[in-house]
Amino acid sequence: MTEIGKMILEDGMAKGMEKGRAEGKVELLLKQLTKKFKKIPEEYKKKIKELPDETLEIIGLEIFDIEDIKELEKYF
Repeated sequence: MTEIGKMILEDGMAKGMEKGRAEGKVELLLKQLTKKFKKIPEEYKKKIKELPDETLEIIGLEIFDIEDIKELEKYF
């Protein structure tokens, strides 16, 4: 394999791993919110899936202080 081929392969693998981690964060957050609030509106689920990584982490940390599911709207 050429050096360019190796670089392309490594870049693709890194992007795939990054995407997998981001999807994992979304899934974990959705599970936590479901456990806390029993039901999450579909609209919220869609918006959560589009949030940047940093915002997902903030919600994950603040989940213990969130008392109403509608409080999530400030992150959208």
